[in-house]
Amino acid sequence: EYTHLAGTVSTFSWRAVARLFVDASRTGYLRIPLACICGTTQHRFRLVETDAWQLTSIVEDLDYAIDLRNGRLQNRKCAEDLKLFLQAGRCMMMDRQEEWDDAVEAALPWRNVPGSNPLDIEPQDDGPAVIIGFLAFVVFALTAFAVVLAPELIGQNLFGPPSYIVPPSELGSVI
Repeated sequence: EYTHLAGTVSTFSWRAVARLFVDASRTGYLRIPLACICGTTQHRFRLVETDAWQLTSIVEDLDYAIDLRNGRLQNRKCAEDLKLFLQAGRCMMMDRQEEWDDAVEAALPWRNVPGSNPLDIEPQDDGPAVIIGFLAFVVFALTAFAVVLAPELIGQNLFGPPSYIVPPSELGSVI
């Protein structure tokens, strides 16, 4: 759960990516963050007959939606979770899903959240040492694959002279 981060601009961290994979390899489980949409819902009923009630209105106040309207929601992930909740969890009966998605898009100022525009790039949380360390790990992993696993998979080393199943000198001429 990360509701406490709603007012903080989200940043990308290679350290968090590495921690995710280390935890997954250690525990055998890939942990996915839990989205939490808090709010209140009021249902109003009226008595139709002596023992029957009819729903007259539903009023729902979602904390993230209120924060988004007031300009306090700064976390891109929290805004995406709210949008997904509204599009999937609160879908009204319309002819097409696209109509509801358009209504959700128009209802709130989604573009005011930093990083929510399609061409926005999230700021980096890590310094250059972490990025260089991550790139070194990627190079090491690729080299290990090329040296250890690739010869077993394709029957030939990726480095050094080729190892032929039938050497070219034994092929003879084809006529």
